[in-house]
Amino acid sequence: MTRIGFALFLMLLSISISHASAGKAKKAEMLKRADHLRVISLSGEEFFDEHLLAEGCGMVDELFRGMPFHVTDIMSRMDAFDRKVILMRNESIEMLKETHRLSNRCKNGNDHEFVDASKAESHMKKAARMMKKHFDLIEDRPTDYDNSYRYHYDFND
Repeated sequence: MTRIGFALFLMLLSISISHASAGKAKKAEMLKRADHLRVISLSGEEFFDEHLLAEGCGMVDELFRGMPFHVTDIMSRMDAFDRKVILMRNESIEMLKETHRLSNRCKNGNDHEFVDASKAESHMKKAARMMKKHFDLIEDRPTDYDNSYRYHYDFND
């Protein structure tokens, strides 16, 4: 092997290693986010169970702020044609819409008067179960894709 061939081989090897380590870092970030959203959901569920509406609504707002990043990572870093990934994306978008509705209820009225604690509790419980399922799926599937995905959420839905 010539010097140029060897240098080219080393360069290609270093590029592939750096790409693999970037994929692992992105997977770790996605797993951390999914786990964080699950913990937020569990905390919100407990607050609504104890009828602490202000604290529960704070958890709803935090969940609502984190969901767009979760959806974007799913579609930009995972296989966009995998049936389970598509289902995960659809679940996430639907959860985002439901969380937005609940967030609006939390922001309206005095002392969160439009929030039904039992419905909010079940919503947060559903979000926690969904995020646990997404965590497991992200862990099992490759996250080294580089898809072009633009996220747009219509706030009028």
